[in-house]
Amino acid sequence: ALLSLPGLSMRLLSEEKKNGTAELLFTSPITTVEIVLGKYLGSLALYGMILLLTLPMPAFLFLKAQPEVGALACAYLGLFLYGAVILAAGLFSSSLTENQFIALVLTYSLVIPLILIEFVVPIARPPLDAVFAALSMGYALKVAALGSVDSSYVVLHLVLIAAFLFLAARVIASDRWR
Repeated sequence: ALLSLPGLSMRLLSEEKKNGTAELLFTSPITTVEIVLGKYLGSLALYGMILLLTLPMPAFLFLKAQPEVGALACAYLGLFLYGAVILAAGLFSSSLTENQFIALVLTYSLVIPLILIEFVVPIARPPLDAVFAALSMGYALKVAALGSVDSSYVVLHLVLIAAFLFLAARVIASDRWR
């Protein structure tokens, strides 16, 4: 599912630009922030429903074993935050172009370095390895999968989401004035 999230977000704004319906959206009496948050929260709700569809697997696990509820909750929180960053990056990418495929490729190019940075951690020297580990979404997902919530990784995800949404709002504000 995490590999398909850029596909979910690639047409959030690019399709509206391509079809010419973006002008109607941009001239409506809602603010740029409301446009961005509406698109983002809609895609996030769909992703949340996708995650809800996976709940029968842990339910089956509860029938056959005694897993830790906290560990499962942490894993789901990690997956949700991971996907939320990808959707925010996808919204930003979609705001930049009217071509869906370009938005898809741009989203992957923004997110993959944040995931692959974890492979640099073992070969980095001591001051830099901690920096790379702190910026790694892959490490954050592993920590969450082990049943622990690290506040620094939650802050990392929230900062990335806010940054991508801010950039998308700036791009849309620029388009509104053209």
